[in-house]
Formats: sequence, structure tokens, C-alpha cells
Amino acid sequence: MSFGLYIHFPFCKKKCPYCNFSSITADEGLIKRYIEALIIESDHRLTQQYLGYPQTIYIGGGTPSIVPAHYIKKTVKRFLPDNPIEFTVEANPESITTSWLDDMLESGASRISIGFQSLDDRILHNLGRVHTAKQAISSFDLARSAGFSNISIDLMFGV
Repeated sequence: MSFGLYIHFPFCKKKCPYCNFSSITADEGLIKRYIEALIIESDHRLTQQYLGYPQTIYIGGGTPSIVPAHYIKKTVKRFLPDNPIEFTVEANPESITTSWLDDMLESGASRISIGFQSLDDRILHNLGRVHTAKQAISSFDLARSAGFSNISIDLMFGV
């Protein structure tokens, strides 16, 4: 049976006014408890019914790039087969760092999706985003330099 796996990390620095996704602001203690619960649940599911490995993994949110990389690695390692698969992780421009990107690549991520939303600083401000257009472009360059060859960007139109 082939399937894809979506894992939701609901944590954000702040809630954007346009966003309808399930997200909360959190400290590392809450993130740690969430990851522990997620691992318990996934281990339970894996022992109840063996489905094999997913063909794709998508880590979304919230803002997965504010979650310390070791928590993401700990969560996904149980789902990764020995052969490479498409493994996407979402990120926001202001929270991408070289070390986080390196850790994501090391954990098997093959694709990154960066939430630009706009390249107009006025629109970004109106959307409640905390990054600038310059930071968005820099985050793309940083992901490319780190070794990501598959990069998508989210853009909003008509706002």
C-alpha cells in the first residue's frame, strides 16, 4: 500500500491574521511535550498496523523551521526507509539558519517549501509577517547554498 505522510508542527512565533491553519505560539517545553506525544502515537500506530514506509513525508505547520532540528529528526527517523524519498519541510524566511538547513538535509529532507507570501514589504507588513522581502530572497539563497536543489516558495496574490 502506498501512502504519503503529513506531520503537523503547529508552532509559530506569532499567529498571522490571515492564517486559518491550526497554530499556536510555544516555548521549547511545549514543543518537547508535543514531540513526545507524537512519537508515542506514531509508535502505537506502527505496532498496530504495519503499513510500510510512506512514499513522501511532508512536515508542515505552523512554522516547522522554529522547531529545533533534533525534534524533527527524532520524529521522522522512524518513518524513513533506507532508500531516499521525497521529504519536504516547510520554513519561514526569518527562521531559516544554515545549521537548521544542514540538519534537515542530514535527516533526509529533499525539498524545502519557504513561505515568502509576498516580495512587497508593505504587503508583508499588512499580512503580519515578520520577515522582509530581502530576508525572503536571502532564505532562498541560503537553502540553495546549503544543498537543497528542490525549493518551492509560497506566494499570495490578490492581497
